[in-house]
Parts: sequence; structure tokens; C-alpha cells
Amino acid sequence: MKLPLKFSVTPDPIEVSDVGRTLVLLHSLGCDRQLWDGVVAQWQGRRRIVAVDLPGHGESPLWPAGFSLEDCADAVVAVLDTLGVERAIWAGNSVGGMIVQAAALNHAERVQAVVLSATDARIGTTESWNQRLAQIERDGLASMAGSLAERWFGEAFRRNESARYDAIVARLASQAEVGYTALAAAIRDADFGGRMAEITQPALVIGGGCDLFCPPDAGLRLAAALPRGEFELLPAAGHQPPVECPAEWGATVERSGVFDA
Repeated sequence: MKLPLKFSVTPDPIEVSDVGRTLVLLHSLGCDRQLWDGVVAQWQGRRRIVAVDLPGHGESPLWPAGFSLEDCADAVVAVLDTLGVERAIWAGNSVGGMIVQAAALNHAERVQAVVLSATDARIGTTESWNQRLAQIERDGLASMAGSLAERWFGEAFRRNESARYDAIVARLASQAEVGYTALAAAIRDADFGGRMAEITQPALVIGGGCDLFCPPDAGLRLAAALPRGEFELLPAAGHQPPVECPAEWGATVERSGVFDA
């Protein structure tokens, strides 16, 4: 049974049903909606923000293994139904961006525009994900937290924000392992590469210049495959731009015009 996802709504004076003001935020694998705290702080009072915890992450319940990213998109639509939101701008980082793609493909009427951050139509390979899942089964997620987080962030963030970085590593190490592996398996099995032409909403792709998982050339290809895609690079960011440079990430979204779509 797929229980409803947990979420937070950052209130403002604007009615939640106001089409141009609602923004859905979806986080990365091994994270939770706190990933967006810096972005939410910028837009508080100007945007209605719905930040969602994905299955088995943050406060959201575990789902039985075998769910898909399309199932995740369906569950986020159910969150919008609960709030009475007909359409929203959807933004996601990494797997969050893949779920945004699934929503744009399967629930186009609910998606006003998309922001695809540090993501791709397919992330990794079946082999690479199977290797990671086997390592977690053998050694545990906590044993890998440091090496995974090191690859998430650019050197500047690791050096200059050491306290925040250490807290992120600790949170990843305490992540529910079954929640992580179930979502990782869903990423492994997802590939939207042949369907990008079907996403006709305005689309902003944001890449990090130091991203080892979804490097800038992948972001450029993704934007080129989208009928209304554009690409913006944050040179110092790694795989978690909303954490590393939230002000720059937010300003990039503001400049793109997706809020005016």
C-alpha cells in the first residue's frame, strides 16, 4: 500500500489556487525536503511553496519495494489535490527532476512549467545502480555516506561550509536504508530519454559545473531535447545546487521566466 506523502506548505498572503504562485519542490535521493530550506527562505511571502518528502525519506512513510517514479509523480499530484491546486510549477533536483519529468508526461494538465536541476532523462546505468545496491546490502548505507556526499558537492562547499556538510553526511548516514534502496531501484528502472519531445511546457535545466553525476554536457543535451528547454550553468555547484548556492539557484529560476509561463 502506497501511503500519502508528507509535505510542508510555506504560506503567504496569496491563495494557494493562484496558478502562477504555487511551486512544488522535490528533493534528491538520500535527502528530504530540508534540501530546499535556502530556496524557501528566499521566496517566503512571495510564492506558495509545497516541499514534499519522497517515499521512505524524511517524514514520508516507506512504500513497498517495486514502485516507479511515475508512482511518485502520482502521489505528488495527490498532494496537490489535497491542497486544491490545479496547476503548479514543478522543480526537482536529481531524482526529483526525473519525477518532475514523469509528472509532465503523465499529468501535463497539472504542470505549468518545469525546473530540472542536476538531473537527466536517465541517471546512471542498470549496472552502476545494481553495484551500489549490492554494496549497500553488503556494507550498509552508513558506511557509504561520506563517499556519496563527497561526490554530491563541489570542493568550495565542502571547504567553506564544513559544518553544514558534516550535518548532511550525518543525515544521509541515518537515512532509512530500505527507503533509499527502493527509490534507487526506481531510478535504475526509469528512462524518459525517448519522450522529451512530449514535454511541451517551459523547461529550465540547471546544471552544476562540478556535478559528477549529471555533468554540464548532460544538462545541455537534456535542454536541447526539450521543445521549450533552456540551460543555465552554476559553475561552482556540484550535484546539489539548491543547497550549495540557493540564492544563485533561485535567481536563475526567477530570470528564466518560468513563473510567467
